[in-house]
Amino acid sequence: MKKLFRTARNIFFVPRCASCRTLLDPFGANLKSDCMCDLCLAAWNNAKSELCPDCSKPAALCGCLPELKTGDRLAKLVFYRPEKEKVQNNVIYTMKHVDDVRIFEFVADELAVSLCGVLSELNICPDECVFTWVPRRGKAIAQNGFDQGRRLADLLAKTCGVKSGAVRLFARKGGKEQKTLDAKSRIENARKHIRIARHSEDRFKNRNVVITDDLVTTAATVGYAGELLKKAGAARIVYAAVGKTPDK
Repeated sequence: MKKLFRTARNIFFVPRCASCRTLLDPFGANLKSDCMCDLCLAAWNNAKSELCPDCSKPAALCGCLPELKTGDRLAKLVFYRPEKEKVQNNVIYTMKHVDDVRIFEFVADELAVSLCGVLSELNICPDECVFTWVPRRGKAIAQNGFDQGRRLADLLAKTCGVKSGAVRLFARKGGKEQKTLDAKSRIENARKHIRIARHSEDRFKNRNVVITDDLVTTAATVGYAGELLKKAGAARIVYAAVGKTPDK
């Protein structure tokens, strides 16, 4: 039934590769073919196998988040290097600018595997977690028409068995684009413009929370968000992102 639905959807809305943006075959036998061409999919799988410089595990299997150095864990799929033209960079860029549910379904399915591995190591049941995201800047939402963090968080939660999807725990007002700032300024920007949403404490107090993002660079934004939840009574914070910029 799922394959039939996807085929019908692809007939009316012909898919493009999430990386190279070429048109794809709507009748492709591989369910993933409605998101990525064969060449880009092979490159994507190779990217997931890149070894982490800290734990030597493949990127999609390690949970390292050394910037915070507090025992926090990060489930991710690939390493992101903005200076190089790679399939993972293209996918993350597409997620930010193209509101195509097929891309988010594909990424959520893949990220759920990595996340469940990290949660299993922590003896945490995925379907008992609260899933949330840090809201995108209002200006970016107005320009692109959607919040990619919310899309990813909602689908990731449902893939992990949370039928109600993700919960909005944060509010954001103003702020600069993080990629234009250095590490210190990113922290200041996050602390100034992100807060816990009103009347949301009962949703996460004494519960494990998964904070999702498309890309973690210095962990300033998600790290501060996690800090806020811990101070307000959350049990354990786990982060989930499509990409992670490797430490220099």
